[in-house]
Amino acid sequence: MKFYPTLLYVQFPFLNSKAHGGGPKIVGQQAERILQWLRFQKGVSEIVKLRVPGSYPRAESEEVIGKALDGFSVDLLDWEVLDLSIDIILKSSTRNVEELCLYSSGNWGVLQQWSGTEGVTLLPKLRTLKITLIKGMISEELENEYLAGLRARLTNRSLANLQARDPPVAFEAIAGPWRGSESLFGSTIGEDDPQEYSFVASPSYEQMLTCLRTTVTITKLKKFLDFYTSCDRDSYEHTKVAIIDNGIDGTLSSFSKIIIDGVSLVEDHNGHESPWWLASHPHGTQMASFIHQLDPFCYLYIAKVCDESVSIDADLVAQAITWAIERKVDIISMSLAMPVGSPALKTAVETAKMHNIVMVGSRGDRGDNQDPVFPADYDEVLSISSTGSTGKRVDSTETNAQYFFQGENVSIPAEPSYLQSQKHASGSSVATALAAGIAALVLSCRRLGDEDNDIDRIKTVKTVFDRMSTDQDRYVKPWKVFEDQRMDKQEGLSWLRARFGSKGDFCC
Repeated sequence: MKFYPTLLYVQFPFLNSKAHGGGPKIVGQQAERILQWLRFQKGVSEIVKLRVPGSYPRAESEEVIGKALDGFSVDLLDWEVLDLSIDIILKSSTRNVEELCLYSSGNWGVLQQWSGTEGVTLLPKLRTLKITLIKGMISEELENEYLAGLRARLTNRSLANLQARDPPVAFEAIAGPWRGSESLFGSTIGEDDPQEYSFVASPSYEQMLTCLRTTVTITKLKKFLDFYTSCDRDSYEHTKVAIIDNGIDGTLSSFSKIIIDGVSLVEDHNGHESPWWLASHPHGTQMASFIHQLDPFCYLYIAKVCDESVSIDADLVAQAITWAIERKVDIISMSLAMPVGSPALKTAVETAKMHNIVMVGSRGDRGDNQDPVFPADYDEVLSISSTGSTGKRVDSTETNAQYFFQGENVSIPAEPSYLQSQKHASGSSVATALAAGIAALVLSCRRLGDEDNDIDRIKTVKTVFDRMSTDQDRYVKPWKVFEDQRMDKQEGLSWLRARFGSKGDFCC
């Protein structure tokens, strides 16, 4: 991912605000990490518009905010934190801010500081000021009194004297609600509720060995991947996987070299593009990490089609598929399920099939419910449902899927992230990510086994999935093809040519 030194707009999503222990995790701590990642790793030094939603109507650490802003030139600053000291802005490179939004708890001492001779008047380039006194924190009578007093102080010649500036500073002082940052998408997950929407990051293989049910252990791929990761990949084409989801945490170091491109088709509440490399919920990060764990050499393409809500627009998914086709990806992974499709979505999946792109989509985790879900119900998409640890159906398993992968209580080793971590993840979303990861590994092995021939990607993946499963239960067992035995490099290459070469079992 490459960034220009100047970003026109950074709007943080409504980040998960509850820590794993149930208490609040302050948004400022999360924003500090992301902003410093932009500064030190991506070379960003200027942000034209910076907006950070608050977590709870309480003061955040001003030290954290100061560190987060350090090193950035910002034209518009809207950090939703109560009673922010102007000194924090004056001591940072954001002192030249032109537009400033401040939020008050009704503390008259703070309002006096903002509107006095040591307040906003010291900001040399200030052109627009908005102060919001949060409703409900003081009585309505006192609220009106304070707002009137604040307006008078901002124009008082012996105090802020904003009207005397050249040009005059445009300002408003109003009462308004606290927006807050509790995400509807993320609020359904409790500490003891290992649903499919939870966080995973791509760990080292040593870390994965310490967990009982990782993607590698449940597929019995550890020994094969030891050989696979030792292969020289310089002369081979990497398998390209598009992930259509809610974006990712792009700050994770495990993603730094494997994400090639991304796009956001989502707008935030201000009508601006919601960055694909910032997510309000860890679902997309989880899917990307699962896929990468199963094929460490694959390249990822991220398409963001939702943000704060589980509601997904079928036409946005269609646009994401079209974007993926234009990037010439091999696989499109869709760990999502919609109750209705659309003509545009149908056309998009048909076009993707014409381009020989493998598509996997989740069933809805609704048990015996046979109602359609999209895009999984389109003939062009391989529909995936989840099973337990032995391949046995669980209560949420939809029996009309084409293939079944383990997807229950999969362990989640995690890198530090501004997104919250769970110990396990479950559901057809997990199973679909595993299907995409195994499909990527299959295509990569096909290229390693016979790099000179074109690949019928769809036929190859279906042939291997069929070999891994039985007609009776359609439960996919990757170890039936990727043998659970250690191979040195020469043995492994010979095995690949015998299985995936031009005369191999899976030459398609």
